Amino acid sequence: MVANLIHHNSERRQLAMVKINCGAIPDNLLESELFGYERGAFTGAARTKKGLLELANGGTVFLDEIGELPLPMQSKLLTFLEDRRFKRVGGLNDIEVNVRVIAATNRDLRQSIARKEFREDLFYRLNVMQIAIPPLRERPEDILPLSNYFLAHFNRKFGKNIQGLDSQFEKELTTYSWKGNVRELRNVLERCALFCEGDVLDRAAFLEAPFPSSKPAREDMSRNTVAGSPDFGEEGVNLPKLLEGIERDYIERALQISGNNYSKAAELLGITRFTLRRKLEQQ
Repeated sequence: MVANLIHHNSERRQLAMVKINCGAIPDNLLESELFGYERGAFTGAARTKKGLLELANGGTVFLDEIGELPLPMQSKLLTFLEDRRFKRVGGLNDIEVNVRVIAATNRDLRQSIARKEFREDLFYRLNVMQIAIPPLRERPEDILPLSNYFLAHFNRKFGKNIQGLDSQFEKELTTYSWKGNVRELRNVLERCALFCEGDVLDRAAFLEAPFPSSKPAREDMSRNTVAGSPDFGEEGVNLPKLLEGIERDYIERALQISGNNYSKAAELLGITRFTLRRKLEQQ
């Protein structure tokens, strides 16, 4: 949202704003997506294609999740930022573009630099002006204005006429921890707006139970639970299968909260993106 505000209040607002999620594009496609390619550059390249940087010429490029960019691409991005020129994949001629570059990350890039996961020279080249945005849980005063903004958006999108939020639902929204930040809030409001049948958005529209709270509820480990203690029954339990089910539920929830953004989901789960992909392939 901050990137949108910068673009729409600048002299570039009449031109394109191209958003690139560095964590969502497969590593082997990143170069051709950013810089484009020439006809015949590789198998399947039947025609020349402009890259996202070229399409944004004159406007703004928003590099979201810049911390997820692989090291080889970091080097190429640095070269582009220095010269404002690049070559398409398979091309010989330099292409010059004039774009404003905005980058965002939820990582501590200085720690990534210390771990040799992010180039220090690229960090300083990008860090001309820094805007630090605290996580949503640290600015609860923003939750209701954002909720009303999203509600108006989804009214238009779904043809609804929802007038506002139920007071109890407002309280639940403002006390939740929002580990997925604004994306998670948007996701919750979209789901609620979609299933709301009245003109006030309340807790009933949120079909999942229980509503996520700032203090995570204890998970039921078995259908047969008394006073929080699992009942093994006569035949015991299949612990590997039980744990597999719990893991699957958490992965599905994390992907839902993150809008299927693997990097965000992996962060919520406390695992790497590679581990998340491997677990999904095993399911």
